[in-house]
Amino acid sequence: MRLFCATQNPANGFPARLLASDRAEQEQRQRQLEIDRRTRTASFRDRTAAGYRNGGVQGGRPVNSPTSPVPAPGRGQGTAPKPPESPRVLVDPQTLTLFNPQGRLQGESITTGRKTTQPKPLINPTPGSREPRSNVPIRSYSDLDRENVGFEIVRMLLDSDDNKIEDLRTQRGVGADAMDRLEAFYELKVNAGPESDVITLTDAEVKRAHTTTDFFLIVVSGVEGVNARPTVRVLFDPLNQLHSTDGGSISLSGVRTSESLVYEFGPTDGDGYDPQPEEGTTSEG
Repeated sequence: MRLFCATQNPANGFPARLLASDRAEQEQRQRQLEIDRRTRTASFRDRTAAGYRNGGVQGGRPVNSPTSPVPAPGRGQGTAPKPPESPRVLVDPQTLTLFNPQGRLQGESITTGRKTTQPKPLINPTPGSREPRSNVPIRSYSDLDRENVGFEIVRMLLDSDDNKIEDLRTQRGVGADAMDRLEAFYELKVNAGPESDVITLTDAEVKRAHTTTDFFLIVVSGVEGVNARPTVRVLFDPLNQLHSTDGGSISLSGVRTSESLVYEFGPTDGDGYDPQPEEGTTSEG
C-alpha cells in the first residue's frame, strides 16, 4: 500500500501557502516599521518646534536679512582687477537662523520598496591625458573644524533646557557622536558642500543602529562659506531605509603587512640612502 502525505503533494498548494504567509508577515513587519517611524518623526518634529518656540534655536541674524551690496567700480576707473582667491572658510553657526523649525518631510515610504540602479559600465581610457590640476582654493579649516561646525548646528536644532546633547565623539566604540538625556543616540555626517547620497558607517555605528531603537542618522551639509545655508537631514531607522551601494564599497586593512613591492624616494641632494633588508633576509652579504 502506498501512502501519500499531503505536504508532499505539490497539487495541494502547501508551499505556495507558506510563501504567501511569509510575504504577509514581512509586509506586516514593514507596515509596523512604517508606523513606528512616522510616530518618531512626528515626535521629533514636535521637539524641534517646541525648542524654537522656547528660544532653544536662535541665530545671530534675522531671517531674510539683506546682505551688504558690493560697490560697483566708479566711472573712469576701468575694470577692477581680479581679487585674489580667498581661502575656503566655514560658516559661523552663530550667524545662522533656522527657517523651518518643524522640518520638511521628504522621501518615499520604505514599504513602497527600494529603487534599484544598474551599475555604471567602465569607461575606456583615451590617450593623451593631462596631468590633473586643482583649481579649488586651499581650505583654511581641518576636518575636525568641519565636524565641530556641524555639531554646533545640530546643537542649535536639538538642545533645550530639558534635554541637552552630550558630545561622545572622543569615546571610541560607542557607535554614535552624541546622546541626549533620554538616551537617544545621534550619528553625525558633515559635508562641507552639497549633500552626499552615500554615507559610511563603522562597525560600531552599525551595531548601535541595529541594537538601539532611538538611533538617528543626521547629515549636515553646506557648511562651507561665510554666507552658507546649511541643511540638516535626520534619518530614522537608517539600516532599513538605506541600502548598500552598487559595487559594495568596503574598507580593506593589512596594506603594511601584505606581500608587495615598496619603492622609496628621497631628495636628490640628501644625505644618502640606507637600504633596508628584505623581510626574510639579512643585511649581511
